[in-house]
Amino acid sequence: MAFRILHISPYYLPDTNFGGPTFSVSSLCEALVKSDVEVTVFTVSYNKEDVLPKKTILNGVNVIYFKGDFGSPCQWSAQLLDALKREVGNYDIVHLNTWWNLLIFKSLKIIKTQNIPIVISLRGMLGQYSFAHRKTLLKKVFQEQYGNKLLQGTAILATSKLEAGEISERTGKPIKDIPVLPNLINLKIRPTLTTGRASGFKIGFLSRLHHKKGIDNLLQAIPDCPDVDEVIIGGDGDEAYVNSLKEEVVRLGIANKVNFVGWVSDEDKTAFFKTFDVFVLPSYHENFANVVAEAWGAGKPTIITPEVGLSNFVEQYDVGWLCEATPGSTADALNLAYNEKDKWALKARNAQKLASDKFTNDRIIDDYMQLYKRITDSKSAKTVLGINAYHADASAAIYKDGELIAAVEEERFTRVKHFAGFPKLAIDFCLKEAGRTINEV
Repeated sequence: MAFRILHISPYYLPDTNFGGPTFSVSSLCEALVKSDVEVTVFTVSYNKEDVLPKKTILNGVNVIYFKGDFGSPCQWSAQLLDALKREVGNYDIVHLNTWWNLLIFKSLKIIKTQNIPIVISLRGMLGQYSFAHRKTLLKKVFQEQYGNKLLQGTAILATSKLEAGEISERTGKPIKDIPVLPNLINLKIRPTLTTGRASGFKIGFLSRLHHKKGIDNLLQAIPDCPDVDEVIIGGDGDEAYVNSLKEEVVRLGIANKVNFVGWVSDEDKTAFFKTFDVFVLPSYHENFANVVAEAWGAGKPTIITPEVGLSNFVEQYDVGWLCEATPGSTADALNLAYNEKDKWALKARNAQKLASDKFTNDRIIDDYMQLYKRITDSKSAKTVLGINAYHADASAAIYKDGELIAAVEEERFTRVKHFAGFPKLAIDFCLKEAGRTINEV
């Protein structure tokens, strides 16, 4: 019988309004199908003409679209949750996508009642940027009081070392226990396109047009970069925000240099990458940054910030330059890149080799399959919790298939020598170390 995986996401193709995560989820699902995995996606339709629920097969993936009750992206779907209660037991593992979403929170609770292994991709939602923008206090309180408990017993997946560190900081989960696997993005290794031109300097940007992307820093840097003769901005976003960027271009006196080209489809990306020399993403935060990997696949040197998940590769593989998320630092990096134009061809070759070695689907999908298998095997392991209570040195210990995972005395937490009560904190610690809930032992 084929391995059966259920993905739950509040967005999926053909809807592309929510940016990179849509493509990452769909690319993973499609690659799993090619590896002979039976994949089903529970998602929400944003098409008012659809009769819901609607079942279809999209690029080999079984996709079921449900009615969303409110939110964009959808925050609740009674149809989806009812179906999940009925059908979750049919799957070997469930992979949830995103955070700060009531639909995901409720799905977690339902799945846990069935003792089905859970993987969750948080998509950067526990990063500093998320906690610094919109409902900041509510997020902080929720995560500390409720969110971390919801995540107990799940396998939390990070897409970069940067994201793994953020998850560890927010949840207390040891960083060694957070697997890091890149996004699958159906990466294409395009012809090497950068060799350096005799004069002039064209730079490119491609992403959802959103404040998080640092586009304001890029635009404000341009007046201090006299060698930049064109800035090509691809992508779309909220109309009011896009208009504010265009107004900023006029205010800065750089309208003759900046070209907004709108949405760039996958079919048009080769032509798009041909139009400039260096790719720039001065983002305030990216847990991964699909488009940076795509730029490397097209042989483009890149300028990105340390807050971009892939930034650790820039200096290690000599594929570009780093800048801080400020206009001044962005300008410095642009000027340095131009002054080092004799290195563009080398950086282009390095970028394509990096993309080919690290980010193509065939390099990644086996790691996902091994992760799923490891989690399901671990979940089926017999787990025994031992408790010593109500006399001196109260303690707890937990075993998986006869292997000791953790053992601790309650006094370590209460600071009461020879504590003789019930070792609740010791039990909580052991369960967390074993990735189990009390109902799973």
